[in-house]
Amino acid sequence: MLKLKWWLSGKKRRVQAQVEEEIGAKWEQDLDYMHLTAAHRDLYFEIHRRHKKALGSYPSIVAPKSYNECIAWLMLFDQRPELPACMDKYAVRQIIEERIGAEYLTELYGCYDSFEAIPFDQLPRSFVIKATHDSGSVFLVRDKEKLQHRKIKKSINKSLSRTYGAGKGEWAYKHIVPRIIVEEYLGDASEPPPPDYKFHCVDGRVKWLQYIFDRGTNTKEATYSREFESLDLHLDRDFSFTRSPVGRPENWTKLVEVAEWLARGFKYVRVDLYDISGRVVFGELTFFPRAGCYITDDNVAFGSLLDIDTSTAFPPVPTESPTGGDTR
Repeated sequence: MLKLKWWLSGKKRRVQAQVEEEIGAKWEQDLDYMHLTAAHRDLYFEIHRRHKKALGSYPSIVAPKSYNECIAWLMLFDQRPELPACMDKYAVRQIIEERIGAEYLTELYGCYDSFEAIPFDQLPRSFVIKATHDSGSVFLVRDKEKLQHRKIKKSINKSLSRTYGAGKGEWAYKHIVPRIIVEEYLGDASEPPPPDYKFHCVDGRVKWLQYIFDRGTNTKEATYSREFESLDLHLDRDFSFTRSPVGRPENWTKLVEVAEWLARGFKYVRVDLYDISGRVVFGELTFFPRAGCYITDDNVAFGSLLDIDTSTAFPPVPTESPTGGDTR
């Protein structure tokens, strides 16, 4: 058994060494074609390690064609100083209020540095708990009398103690102060969560909608064009794909207008919105979905829809100068 463990650990080290060697060779080649600097190197290696582990291959950043390659390019060369605040689930509220108005925001019950600081006795029956600095730490509390206090506390504390995005190339999360927000529960707490309208936007224009629904049961995905024409393209394999499950929303024009207003000034951003009985509600801004590691047969097709401008770039944001946190 000890010999087997020793052999396996040795094999793992050899594989890791080979990956590092391959990325190093690719780095040297890309230096001849891209505006790469020493400041890009660590992030370049991080992105390539992640792609190799998740997808089994390395992304082309010289001429990105697939969706994943476009996201890899953006992580490297679109490091805008304002992105951490846009990705901070608390700080972004001020940005939304200034751009489109507070009426598009959920009601905020509080922002806290620790789980213990949340005044549960003062909260309504239903609410949502979120970590401000990561993806996925969201807890829908339909009835606080049935709150799984210990389980959620353990998960939130684990989230607060880590730097999200490490090892994935999602550099902006490293600049966000870990906190907790508690906000309004959207829709009827006795029913499934409302569908997500995820608008993928390029240069301030909606390119396609990723419609996510039936969360909590058999979560499904459908995709639509800006004109709400059904697309036969499947992005997220974690969800079942359904073609054209719903009709065009009555306030579709308003949803698109809000998404495009929030997407102005960015090469690419996914704007998440909700339609609550005709009320458009902001969800979040996402710039590097899945760190550009979607497993999909439609990767190139989605990449052609992105068609990002690679002629201009921002220099790397120094890791020693956080820009996230409360902007109020």
